Amino acid sequence: QRDKELAEKIDGLYHQTFLNCRTKCQLLLDCCEGHAAIEGRIVAMERSLRSTADTAEELSSKVRKLDEIQSRVQDALQLCTDLIDVRQSSEQVVAAMACGDFEAAARCIAKYRSLQGLDLGEDQATKVLQEYEVKLMSKVRNEFEEAIQQQDNENVSRFAKLFYPLGLE
Repeated sequence: QRDKELAEKIDGLYHQTFLNCRTKCQLLLDCCEGHAAIEGRIVAMERSLRSTADTAEELSSKVRKLDEIQSRVQDALQLCTDLIDVRQSSEQVVAAMACGDFEAAARCIAKYRSLQGLDLGEDQATKVLQEYEVKLMSKVRNEFEEAIQQQDNENVSRFAKLFYPLGLE
């Protein structure tokens, strides 16, 4: 009897162990499948990240090129503005000299002198400004010396103030 009870108990434990093993095996299989799925997701994510990085590098390269082009366009616009300033200054200096407004003429020449370091080319406006620069410098010197000789303090002051914008000493 006792052997029979022990045999039934052993059969019960064996059956329970079998069920536990089957459950554990199923859980392990589920984990393996989940692991395989995760591995697949990781590979897909890695491909996606590489693609994103390549796209970002391509976009960065295009942005750098656009920045370079924008810089050239700004330089070209500045050159156009400077050329317009030179042309306007040449017209203004002629008009100012014609009416004896040496202060306005000196401002035009000073503006032209500030642009001389740039490559503006040699056009008619530049030649006019160069010619009138020499004329104005000579006129200012002569008027200054004449004012000194006549002890005309007002004109001495007026023409002395024009030395700096014209680069005279």
